[in-house]
Amino acid sequence: MKIIVVARNEGAGEKFLANHEWLVNDIELLFNQSSYFDCINALLSRREDEVVCLAHDDVVLPPKFATRLNLLVQELDFGWPNWGLVGNAGVGALKQGYLASQVIRYLSDSHGGPNSAGPILPAQSIDGNLMLLNLKAMRSRRLEMPDFKGFHLYDIALSIECQCAGLAVLVAPQLSCWHGSGGNQHEFDRSSESASWAAYLSDHVENKQILTLNGEKVIPLKKD
Repeated sequence: MKIIVVARNEGAGEKFLANHEWLVNDIELLFNQSSYFDCINALLSRREDEVVCLAHDDVVLPPKFATRLNLLVQELDFGWPNWGLVGNAGVGALKQGYLASQVIRYLSDSHGGPNSAGPILPAQSIDGNLMLLNLKAMRSRRLEMPDFKGFHLYDIALSIECQCAGLAVLVAPQLSCWHGSGGNQHEFDRSSESASWAAYLSDHVENKQILTLNGEKVIPLKKD
């Protein structure tokens, strides 16, 4: 299975390869990407790939990750036959854990470590640092990413599009890793407060607000 890494530049790509010598034959580096939305749409158009793992260039994957991926796909195909998208962190469909939070974390980053050691869980949305995409299933439902640009909100949009298409969105411990980014709250807020994003949510979501890993966002009422 291909592990596709969206690299900011050649230096970041070379560093990723150096950190994952045991995966070098499975890694495909993508350079000069201007939008994660366009990147995902391009992957959907590549008929040779049925399932891919899409990664940020600042994640560090554990040993035997390729084996773990293949076993995860087998488990998903058996237990979640309508699966579409899987991540290592996200907003769960139900509250979980000691503090009864909807936030599920099977990763470590600057915000902390895992908050659960549980099973594969259904989610409302996932974080996009590391995503397993069932491209074959997405194509069969004619899924397409909305016409947005940039590197924020794509993971939430893809989660919404999967659920609108009847595909499960999940968080799985098999995708646990280290993510070296602390995020950019300012850029997330700027993107999520745009009129175009508000219109998208109003057209796709019935809720009055949604919970994200970056906080709760109010959805404006849809205008007739």
